Amino acid sequence: MKTYKIPVSWTVTATMEIDAESLEDAILKAEDASLPTDPDYLDGSFEVDHDCIEYLNARRFWRTWHVLQKRKRR
Repeated sequence: MKTYKIPVSWTVTATMEIDAESLEDAILKAEDASLPTDPDYLDGSFEVDHDCIEYLNARRFWRTWHVLQKRKRR
């Protein structure tokens, strides 16, 4: 059995409680803060990144492509 690298992504959401003098200051602090430790998965956001599959598996992809091309010529 072969192993392939399949790039995937998904979205998580969370809230942060930030002590600040203003909303603008709180936003700036949030942008520099560590990631929240209790994120929630956004339903339906999981996807395979089809644009990167060839790149991650380039050697195997091209080897397979060449074999298929040879078979077509026969």
